[in-house]
Amino acid sequence: MNEKNEPNKVPEQLEFVVDSTEPSEGKQAETKPASVPQEEEVRKAVGDVDSKRNLESLASTDLEAEKVGKIVENRQSQSSQRKSQSKSPRANTKPEDLHPGELDFELKLRFKKILWAMGHYARIDVKVASYGEYLEMGRRDGIAELTDIDVWGLNFHDDFQVNNIVVDCKNGEKVSPAGRIFWIKGLMEYVGNARGYMVMGKKVIPTHLRETANRFNISLMDGKNLIVLERMYDIDRFKDLEVFSGNYISQSDKISDKSIKELLDYRKYNYWIDEDHTKLHNVIGILSSHASKLSGQNKNHQVVVLDLIGLFTIALFKLCNFIVRTTVSDIKMGTLLFLYNGAYNLDKYVTVTELFEKILKNAASNYGDIQKFLDYKPVFFDDLVELCITIIRRPNESKDILRYIDAAIYCNLYPTKLQKKSLKEVFGAQYNEITAKLMFDIVDFINKNTKIDKRLIPKSVILGNQG
Repeated sequence: MNEKNEPNKVPEQLEFVVDSTEPSEGKQAETKPASVPQEEEVRKAVGDVDSKRNLESLASTDLEAEKVGKIVENRQSQSSQRKSQSKSPRANTKPEDLHPGELDFELKLRFKKILWAMGHYARIDVKVASYGEYLEMGRRDGIAELTDIDVWGLNFHDDFQVNNIVVDCKNGEKVSPAGRIFWIKGLMEYVGNARGYMVMGKKVIPTHLRETANRFNISLMDGKNLIVLERMYDIDRFKDLEVFSGNYISQSDKISDKSIKELLDYRKYNYWIDEDHTKLHNVIGILSSHASKLSGQNKNHQVVVLDLIGLFTIALFKLCNFIVRTTVSDIKMGTLLFLYNGAYNLDKYVTVTELFEKILKNAASNYGDIQKFLDYKPVFFDDLVELCITIIRRPNESKDILRYIDAAIYCNLYPTKLQKKSLKEVFGAQYNEITAKLMFDIVDFINKNTKIDKRLIPKSVILGNQG
Protein backbone atom coordinates (compact mmCIF):
# COMPACT_ATOMS: atom_id res chain seq x y z
CA MET A 1 0.00 0.00 0.00
CA ASN A 2 1.03 3.60 -0.41
CA GLU A 3 2.49 5.30 2.63
CA LYS A 4 -0.37 7.78 2.80
CA ASN A 5 -2.73 4.93 3.64
CA GLU A 6 -0.71 3.79 6.68
CA PRO A 7 -2.69 4.41 9.88
CA ASN A 8 0.15 6.11 11.74
CA LYS A 9 1.05 8.45 8.90
CA VAL A 10 -0.17 12.02 9.33
CA PRO A 11 -2.03 13.04 6.12
CA GLU A 12 0.00 15.39 3.98
CA GLN A 13 -2.77 17.98 3.83
CA LEU A 14 -2.67 18.38 7.63
CA GLU A 15 0.98 19.52 7.75
CA PHE A 16 1.09 23.28 8.13
CA VAL A 17 4.21 25.45 7.97
CA VAL A 18 4.00 28.50 10.20
CA ASP A 19 5.65 31.64 8.89
CA SER A 20 7.98 32.70 11.70
CA THR A 21 7.95 36.30 10.47
CA GLU A 22 4.30 36.75 11.55
CA PRO A 23 3.89 38.49 14.93
CA SER A 24 2.25 36.39 17.64
CA GLU A 25 -1.09 37.50 19.01
CA GLY A 26 -0.85 40.18 21.65
CA LYS A 27 2.72 41.14 20.67
CA GLN A 28 3.81 43.90 18.40
CA ALA A 29 6.17 42.90 15.64
CA GLU A 30 9.70 44.25 16.02
CA THR A 31 10.63 46.74 13.32
CA LYS A 32 13.98 47.92 12.06
CA PRO A 33 14.86 50.95 9.96
CA ALA A 34 14.42 50.30 6.26
CA SER A 35 18.04 51.33 5.60
CA VAL A 36 19.42 48.56 7.84
CA PRO A 37 19.26 45.12 6.14
CA GLN A 38 18.06 42.16 8.19
CA GLU A 39 20.86 39.76 9.17
CA GLU A 40 19.24 36.86 7.34
CA GLU A 41 18.87 38.92 4.16
CA VAL A 42 22.56 39.95 4.29
CA ARG A 43 23.66 36.34 4.72
CA LYS A 44 21.48 35.23 1.82
CA ALA A 45 22.75 38.01 -0.45
CA VAL A 46 26.37 37.19 0.35
CA GLY A 47 25.72 33.52 -0.24
CA ASP A 48 24.12 34.20 -3.63
CA VAL A 49 27.01 36.46 -4.67
CA ASP A 50 29.65 33.97 -3.54
CA SER A 51 27.84 31.15 -5.30
CA LYS A 52 27.61 33.11 -8.51
CA ARG A 53 31.24 34.26 -8.28
CA ASN A 54 32.50 30.69 -7.74
CA LEU A 55 30.57 29.43 -10.73
CA GLU A 56 31.65 32.27 -12.99
CA SER A 57 35.30 31.66 -12.10
CA LEU A 58 34.96 28.27 -13.72
CA ALA A 59 33.93 29.75 -17.08
CA SER A 60 36.87 30.20 -19.40
CA THR A 61 34.85 31.16 -22.43
CA ASP A 62 31.86 33.41 -23.16
CA LEU A 63 29.77 30.35 -23.99
CA GLU A 64 30.55 28.72 -20.66
CA ALA A 65 29.81 31.98 -18.84
CA GLU A 66 26.40 32.12 -20.50
CA LYS A 67 25.65 28.56 -19.39
CA VAL A 68 26.74 29.34 -15.83
CA GLY A 69 24.48 32.40 -15.79
CA LYS A 70 21.51 30.26 -16.74
CA ILE A 71 22.38 27.80 -13.95
CA VAL A 72 22.37 30.64 -11.39
CA GLU A 73 19.01 31.91 -12.67
CA ASN A 74 17.52 28.43 -12.43
CA ARG A 75 18.77 28.03 -8.87
CA GLN A 76 17.27 31.35 -7.84
CA SER A 77 13.98 30.49 -9.53
CA GLN A 78 13.80 27.11 -7.79
CA SER A 79 14.62 28.72 -4.45
CA SER A 80 11.80 31.22 -4.94
CA GLN A 81 9.35 28.42 -5.79
CA ARG A 82 10.33 26.43 -2.69
CA LYS A 83 9.74 29.47 -0.51
CA SER A 84 6.29 30.12 -1.93
CA GLN A 85 5.36 26.43 -1.56
CA SER A 86 6.53 26.24 2.05
CA LYS A 87 4.11 29.00 3.02
CA SER A 88 1.09 27.13 1.66
CA PRO A 89 -0.49 24.43 3.86
CA ARG A 90 -1.82 22.78 0.68
CA ALA A 91 1.45 22.67 -1.21
CA ASN A 92 2.13 19.41 -3.03
CA THR A 93 -1.36 18.19 -2.09
CA LYS A 94 -3.45 16.49 -4.74
CA PRO A 95 -6.82 18.14 -5.51
CA GLU A 96 -8.68 14.99 -4.52
CA ASP A 97 -7.20 15.19 -1.01
CA LEU A 98 -8.35 18.75 -0.27
CA HIS A 99 -10.96 19.24 2.44
CA PRO A 100 -11.38 21.95 5.04
CA GLY A 101 -9.17 20.66 7.84
CA GLU A 102 -11.06 17.54 8.85
CA LEU A 103 -8.96 14.85 10.48
CA ASP A 104 -11.40 12.03 9.68
CA PHE A 105 -12.07 12.86 6.02
CA GLU A 106 -9.37 10.58 4.61
CA LEU A 107 -10.95 7.60 6.39
CA LYS A 108 -14.38 8.52 5.02
CA LEU A 109 -13.09 8.56 1.45
CA ARG A 110 -11.27 5.26 1.94
CA PHE A 111 -14.38 3.58 3.27
CA LYS A 112 -16.58 5.00 0.53
CA LYS A 113 -14.22 3.25 -1.90
CA ILE A 114 -14.69 -0.02 -0.02
CA LEU A 115 -18.48 0.31 -0.13
CA TRP A 116 -18.30 1.15 -3.84
CA ALA A 117 -16.25 -2.01 -4.44
CA MET A 118 -18.91 -3.98 -2.54
CA GLY A 119 -21.51 -2.60 -4.96
CA HIS A 120 -23.02 -0.06 -2.55
CA TYR A 121 -24.00 3.56 -3.03
CA ALA A 122 -22.60 5.82 -0.30
CA ARG A 123 -22.93 9.41 0.91
CA ILE A 124 -20.49 11.23 3.17
CA ASP A 125 -21.53 13.41 6.14
CA VAL A 126 -25.29 12.91 6.13
CA LYS A 127 -26.93 15.23 8.65
CA VAL A 128 -29.28 13.86 11.28
CA ALA A 129 -31.66 16.62 12.33
CA SER A 130 -35.11 17.26 13.75
CA TYR A 131 -37.78 19.94 13.76
CA GLY A 132 -38.27 22.20 16.75
CA GLU A 133 -39.39 25.69 17.68
CA TYR A 134 -37.66 28.64 16.06
CA LEU A 135 -36.70 30.32 19.34
CA GLU A 136 -35.01 27.14 20.53
CA MET A 137 -33.32 26.16 17.29
CA GLY A 138 -32.12 29.56 16.10
CA ARG A 139 -33.27 28.86 12.54
CA ARG A 140 -36.33 30.22 10.79
CA ASP A 141 -37.33 26.72 9.70
CA GLY A 142 -36.89 25.37 13.23
CA ILE A 143 -34.40 22.67 12.18
CA ALA A 144 -31.93 21.47 14.80
CA GLU A 145 -28.88 19.47 13.72
CA LEU A 146 -28.41 16.54 16.10
CA THR A 147 -25.39 14.71 14.68
CA ASP A 148 -24.23 13.26 11.39
CA ILE A 149 -23.41 9.92 9.81
CA ASP A 150 -19.83 9.88 8.54
CA VAL A 151 -20.59 7.47 5.70
CA TRP A 152 -24.08 6.16 4.92
CA GLY A 153 -24.11 3.22 2.54
CA LEU A 154 -27.20 1.86 0.80
CA ASN A 155 -27.68 -1.40 -1.02
CA PHE A 156 -30.90 -2.85 -2.47
CA HIS A 157 -32.16 -6.42 -2.85
CA ASP A 158 -34.03 -7.71 -5.88
CA ASP A 159 -37.31 -6.74 -4.19
CA PHE A 160 -35.87 -3.23 -3.57
CA GLN A 161 -35.55 -3.80 0.17
CA VAL A 162 -32.88 -1.40 1.39
CA ASN A 163 -29.87 -2.38 3.48
CA ASN A 164 -28.38 0.56 5.38
CA ILE A 165 -24.72 0.68 6.37
CA VAL A 166 -23.73 3.17 9.07
CA VAL A 167 -20.01 3.96 9.22
CA ASP A 168 -18.29 5.94 11.98
CA CYS A 169 -14.76 7.15 11.17
CA LYS A 170 -12.36 8.45 13.81
CA ASN A 171 -8.70 9.21 13.09
CA GLY A 172 -7.74 10.72 16.45
CA GLU A 173 -6.13 9.24 19.53
CA LYS A 174 -8.56 10.52 22.17
CA VAL A 175 -11.53 8.35 21.22
CA SER A 176 -13.53 5.93 23.34
CA PRO A 177 -14.16 2.81 21.22
CA ALA A 178 -16.77 1.55 23.68
CA GLY A 179 -18.64 4.85 23.55
CA ARG A 180 -18.55 4.89 19.75
CA ILE A 181 -20.00 1.35 19.57
CA PHE A 182 -23.11 2.39 21.50
CA TRP A 183 -23.35 5.63 19.50
CA ILE A 184 -23.28 3.67 16.21
CA LYS A 185 -25.93 1.29 17.55
CA GLY A 186 -28.18 4.25 18.24
CA LEU A 187 -27.80 5.52 14.66
CA MET A 188 -28.47 2.04 13.33
CA GLU A 189 -31.75 1.98 15.23
CA TYR A 190 -32.56 5.45 13.90
CA VAL A 191 -32.14 4.56 10.20
CA GLY A 192 -33.49 1.01 10.56
CA ASN A 193 -32.47 -2.28 8.94
CA ALA A 194 -28.79 -1.43 9.29
CA ARG A 195 -25.39 -2.84 10.06
CA GLY A 196 -22.48 -0.77 11.33
CA TYR A 197 -18.77 -0.23 10.90
CA MET A 198 -16.51 1.46 13.43
CA VAL A 199 -13.32 2.63 11.68
CA MET A 200 -10.35 3.76 13.76
CA GLY A 201 -7.33 5.17 11.94
CA LYS A 202 -4.85 5.31 14.83
CA LYS A 203 -6.60 3.95 17.90
CA VAL A 204 -6.12 0.25 18.64
CA ILE A 205 -9.49 -1.38 19.37
CA PRO A 206 -9.41 -3.53 22.53
CA THR A 207 -10.18 -7.20 21.93
CA HIS A 208 -12.80 -7.33 24.70
CA LEU A 209 -15.08 -5.06 22.65
CA ARG A 210 -15.32 -7.39 19.68
CA GLU A 211 -17.92 -9.70 21.18
CA THR A 212 -20.16 -6.77 22.11
CA ALA A 213 -19.74 -5.19 18.68
CA ASN A 214 -20.57 -8.49 16.98
CA ARG A 215 -23.74 -8.77 19.07
CA PHE A 216 -24.74 -5.31 17.81
CA ASN A 217 -23.94 -6.26 14.18
CA ILE A 218 -21.04 -3.80 14.10
CA SER A 219 -17.73 -4.58 12.39
CA LEU A 220 -14.59 -3.17 14.02
CA MET A 221 -11.90 -1.76 11.74
CA ASP A 222 -8.62 -0.46 13.10
CA GLY A 223 -5.75 0.61 10.84
CA LYS A 224 -4.50 -2.92 10.10
CA ASN A 225 -7.97 -4.36 9.42
CA LEU A 226 -8.78 -1.44 7.14
CA ILE A 227 -5.66 -2.02 5.05
CA VAL A 228 -6.50 -5.72 4.69
CA LEU A 229 -10.06 -4.86 3.62
CA GLU A 230 -8.72 -2.42 1.04
CA ARG A 231 -6.45 -5.10 -0.39
CA MET A 232 -9.32 -7.59 -0.49
CA TYR A 233 -11.37 -5.24 -2.66
CA ASP A 234 -8.41 -3.87 -4.66
CA ILE A 235 -9.12 -0.25 -3.77
CA ASP A 236 -6.04 1.00 -5.65
CA ARG A 237 -7.94 0.68 -8.93
CA PHE A 238 -10.10 3.64 -7.84
CA LYS A 239 -7.22 6.06 -7.19
CA ASP A 240 -7.98 8.16 -10.29
CA LEU A 241 -11.79 7.92 -10.10
CA GLU A 242 -13.33 11.32 -9.39
CA VAL A 243 -16.26 9.75 -7.51
CA PHE A 244 -13.85 9.79 -4.55
CA SER A 245 -12.49 13.30 -5.12
CA GLY A 246 -12.38 15.03 -1.74
CA ASN A 247 -12.16 18.33 -3.61
CA TYR A 248 -15.40 17.76 -5.55
CA ILE A 249 -17.25 16.33 -2.54
CA SER A 250 -16.24 19.39 -0.55
CA GLN A 251 -17.39 21.70 -3.36
CA SER A 252 -20.77 19.98 -3.45
CA ASP A 253 -21.16 20.34 0.31
CA LYS A 254 -20.19 24.03 0.21
CA ILE A 255 -22.55 25.17 -2.57
CA SER A 256 -24.08 28.47 -1.50
CA ASP A 257 -26.65 30.14 -3.73
CA LYS A 258 -29.46 32.23 -2.26
CA SER A 259 -31.67 31.60 -5.28
CA ILE A 260 -31.77 27.87 -4.52
CA LYS A 261 -31.31 27.95 -0.73
CA GLU A 262 -34.51 25.96 -0.22
CA LEU A 263 -33.15 23.19 -2.47
CA LEU A 264 -29.84 23.15 -0.59
CA ASP A 265 -31.57 22.94 2.79
CA TYR A 266 -33.89 20.22 1.57
CA ARG A 267 -31.11 17.90 0.40
CA LYS A 268 -29.06 18.63 3.53
CA TYR A 269 -31.75 18.41 6.22
CA ASN A 270 -35.42 18.10 5.29
CA TYR A 271 -35.16 15.05 3.05
CA TRP A 272 -33.64 13.00 5.88
CA ILE A 273 -36.32 14.18 8.33
CA ASP A 274 -39.34 13.63 6.06
CA GLU A 275 -41.39 10.44 6.10
CA ASP A 276 -40.67 8.18 3.13
CA HIS A 277 -44.14 8.54 1.61
CA THR A 278 -43.82 12.35 1.45
CA LYS A 279 -40.39 12.50 -0.22
CA LEU A 280 -41.65 11.81 -3.77
CA HIS A 281 -44.18 14.66 -3.47
CA ASN A 282 -41.65 17.00 -1.91
CA VAL A 283 -38.80 16.53 -4.39
CA ILE A 284 -41.16 17.12 -7.32
CA GLY A 285 -42.78 20.09 -5.60
CA ILE A 286 -39.56 21.84 -4.63
CA LEU A 287 -37.99 21.40 -8.07
CA SER A 288 -41.20 22.65 -9.72
CA SER A 289 -41.22 25.79 -7.58
CA HIS A 290 -37.60 26.56 -8.54
CA ALA A 291 -37.81 25.62 -12.22
CA SER A 292 -37.54 29.24 -13.38
CA LYS A 293 -34.47 29.85 -11.18
CA LEU A 294 -32.47 26.82 -12.28
CA SER A 295 -30.04 27.32 -15.15
CA GLY A 296 -28.61 24.62 -17.35
CA GLN A 297 -25.45 26.73 -17.65
CA ASN A 298 -24.81 26.76 -13.89
CA LYS A 299 -22.67 23.82 -12.72
CA ASN A 300 -23.84 24.12 -9.12
CA HIS A 301 -27.46 23.98 -10.25
CA GLN A 302 -26.72 20.88 -12.30
CA VAL A 303 -25.07 19.14 -9.35
CA VAL A 304 -27.87 19.96 -6.91
CA VAL A 305 -30.62 18.87 -9.31
CA LEU A 306 -28.98 15.54 -10.15
CA ASP A 307 -28.28 14.95 -6.45
CA LEU A 308 -31.97 15.55 -5.68
CA ILE A 309 -32.86 13.10 -8.45
CA GLY A 310 -30.64 10.60 -6.63
CA LEU A 311 -32.58 11.22 -3.41
CA PHE A 312 -35.84 10.87 -5.37
CA THR A 313 -34.56 7.50 -6.63
CA ILE A 314 -34.03 6.23 -3.06
CA ALA A 315 -37.66 7.10 -2.25
CA LEU A 316 -38.78 5.54 -5.54
CA PHE A 317 -37.06 2.26 -4.62
CA LYS A 318 -38.88 2.26 -1.28
CA LEU A 319 -42.17 2.72 -3.17
CA CYS A 320 -41.26 -0.21 -5.43
CA ASN A 321 -40.43 -2.34 -2.40
CA PHE A 322 -43.82 -1.53 -0.86
CA ILE A 323 -45.57 -2.51 -4.10
CA VAL A 324 -43.64 -5.79 -4.43
CA ARG A 325 -44.43 -6.76 -0.83
CA THR A 326 -48.10 -5.76 -0.81
CA THR A 327 -49.87 -5.20 -4.14
CA VAL A 328 -47.61 -6.28 -7.00
CA SER A 329 -50.72 -7.41 -8.95
CA ASP A 330 -52.19 -3.88 -8.70
CA ILE A 331 -49.40 -1.34 -9.03
CA LYS A 332 -51.78 1.64 -9.21
CA MET A 333 -53.37 0.79 -5.88
CA GLY A 334 -49.99 0.07 -4.34
CA THR A 335 -48.71 3.48 -5.45
CA LEU A 336 -51.76 5.23 -3.94
CA LEU A 337 -51.44 3.34 -0.66
CA PHE A 338 -47.76 4.30 -0.38
CA LEU A 339 -48.34 7.98 -1.20
CA TYR A 340 -51.04 8.22 1.48
CA ASN A 341 -49.17 6.07 4.00
CA GLY A 342 -51.79 3.31 4.12
CA ALA A 343 -55.41 2.45 3.40
CA TYR A 344 -56.83 4.36 6.39
CA ASN A 345 -55.37 7.71 5.35
CA LEU A 346 -56.30 7.13 1.70
CA ASP A 347 -59.90 6.31 2.63
CA LYS A 348 -60.21 9.46 4.77
CA TYR A 349 -58.84 11.68 2.00
CA VAL A 350 -61.12 10.13 -0.65
CA THR A 351 -64.17 10.58 1.61
CA VAL A 352 -63.44 14.25 2.28
CA THR A 353 -62.69 14.91 -1.40
CA GLU A 354 -65.97 13.34 -2.51
CA LEU A 355 -67.87 15.40 0.06
CA PHE A 356 -66.33 18.64 -1.18
CA GLU A 357 -67.06 17.61 -4.76
CA LYS A 358 -70.78 17.19 -4.02
CA ILE A 359 -71.00 20.56 -2.26
CA LEU A 360 -69.11 22.50 -4.93
CA LYS A 361 -70.93 20.81 -7.79
CA ASN A 362 -74.21 22.32 -6.61
CA ALA A 363 -72.89 25.62 -5.26
CA ALA A 364 -69.99 26.73 -7.48
CA SER A 365 -70.70 28.24 -10.87
CA ASN A 366 -67.13 27.52 -11.98
CA TYR A 367 -67.17 23.90 -10.82
CA GLY A 368 -65.67 22.77 -14.14
CA ASP A 369 -62.57 24.89 -13.51
CA ILE A 370 -61.93 23.68 -9.96
CA GLN A 371 -62.87 20.02 -10.43
CA LYS A 372 -59.33 19.05 -11.41
CA PHE A 373 -58.03 20.26 -8.06
CA LEU A 374 -60.29 17.83 -6.20
CA ASP A 375 -58.62 14.72 -7.58
CA TYR A 376 -57.01 12.75 -4.76
CA LYS A 377 -54.37 11.48 -7.18
CA PRO A 378 -51.41 13.82 -7.77
CA VAL A 379 -50.95 15.22 -11.28
CA PHE A 380 -47.85 13.06 -11.77
CA PHE A 381 -49.61 9.86 -10.65
CA ASP A 382 -50.00 8.11 -14.02
CA ASP A 383 -46.38 8.85 -14.98
CA LEU A 384 -45.21 7.58 -11.58
CA VAL A 385 -47.11 4.32 -12.03
CA GLU A 386 -45.49 3.79 -15.44
CA LEU A 387 -42.07 4.52 -13.95
CA CYS A 388 -42.66 1.98 -11.17
CA ILE A 389 -43.65 -0.68 -13.71
CA THR A 390 -40.45 0.01 -15.66
CA ILE A 391 -38.23 -0.20 -12.57
CA ILE A 392 -39.89 -3.28 -11.07
CA ARG A 393 -39.46 -5.19 -14.33
CA ARG A 394 -35.69 -4.67 -14.17
CA PRO A 395 -34.62 -5.15 -10.53
CA ASN A 396 -31.04 -6.29 -11.23
CA GLU A 397 -30.26 -3.39 -13.57
CA SER A 398 -32.11 -0.83 -11.41
CA LYS A 399 -30.08 -1.44 -8.26
CA ASP A 400 -27.03 0.34 -9.71
CA ILE A 401 -28.85 3.52 -10.79
CA LEU A 402 -27.67 5.42 -7.70
CA ARG A 403 -24.01 4.67 -8.41
CA TYR A 404 -24.50 5.83 -12.00
CA ILE A 405 -25.93 9.11 -10.70
CA ASP A 406 -22.96 9.48 -8.33
CA ALA A 407 -20.53 8.88 -11.19
CA ALA A 408 -22.36 11.37 -13.41
CA ILE A 409 -22.03 14.10 -10.77
CA TYR A 410 -18.37 13.68 -9.88
CA CYS A 411 -16.91 12.30 -13.12
CA ASN A 412 -18.92 14.34 -15.62
CA LEU A 413 -20.62 17.45 -14.24
CA TYR A 414 -17.76 18.69 -12.05
CA PRO A 415 -14.62 18.09 -14.18
CA THR A 416 -13.59 20.44 -16.98
CA LYS A 417 -14.53 19.61 -20.56
CA LEU A 418 -11.30 17.75 -21.33
CA GLN A 419 -11.41 15.77 -18.07
CA LYS A 420 -15.05 14.67 -18.22
CA LYS A 421 -15.70 10.94 -18.29
CA SER A 422 -18.84 9.34 -19.64
CA LEU A 423 -20.55 6.53 -17.75
CA LYS A 424 -19.10 4.14 -20.29
CA GLU A 425 -15.58 5.30 -19.43
CA VAL A 426 -16.18 5.16 -15.67
CA PHE A 427 -17.64 1.65 -15.53
CA GLY A 428 -15.71 0.16 -18.46
CA ALA A 429 -16.51 -3.51 -19.03
CA GLN A 430 -19.13 -3.40 -16.24
CA TYR A 431 -21.12 -0.65 -17.97
CA ASN A 432 -24.77 -1.61 -18.44
CA GLU A 433 -26.81 0.23 -21.08
CA ILE A 434 -30.09 -0.80 -19.46
CA THR A 435 -29.05 0.73 -16.13
CA ALA A 436 -28.11 3.98 -17.90
CA LYS A 437 -31.46 3.99 -19.73
CA LEU A 438 -33.37 3.42 -16.47
CA MET A 439 -31.46 6.29 -14.88
CA PHE A 440 -32.57 8.62 -17.66
CA ASP A 441 -36.13 7.30 -17.44
CA ILE A 442 -36.14 8.80 -13.95
CA VAL A 443 -34.50 12.00 -15.21
CA ASP A 444 -37.12 12.29 -17.98
CA PHE A 445 -39.90 11.79 -15.41
CA ILE A 446 -38.49 14.65 -13.31
CA ASN A 447 -38.05 16.90 -16.36
CA LYS A 448 -41.64 16.33 -17.49
CA ASN A 449 -43.30 16.82 -14.10
CA THR A 450 -41.24 19.75 -12.82
CA LYS A 451 -40.65 21.71 -16.07
CA ILE A 452 -36.97 22.24 -15.22
CA ASP A 453 -34.46 23.09 -17.95
CA LYS A 454 -33.54 19.84 -19.74
CA ARG A 455 -29.99 21.15 -20.19
CA LEU A 456 -29.45 20.75 -16.44
CA ILE A 457 -28.77 17.05 -17.01
CA PRO A 458 -26.85 16.76 -20.34
CA LYS A 459 -27.80 13.24 -21.41
CA SER A 460 -25.53 12.96 -24.44
CA VAL A 461 -22.48 14.17 -22.53
CA ILE A 462 -23.08 11.86 -19.55
CA LEU A 463 -23.63 8.86 -21.83
CA GLY A 464 -20.73 9.81 -24.10
CA ASN A 465 -22.93 10.02 -27.21
CA GLN A 466 -22.14 13.63 -28.18
CA GLY A 467 -20.85 14.23 -31.70
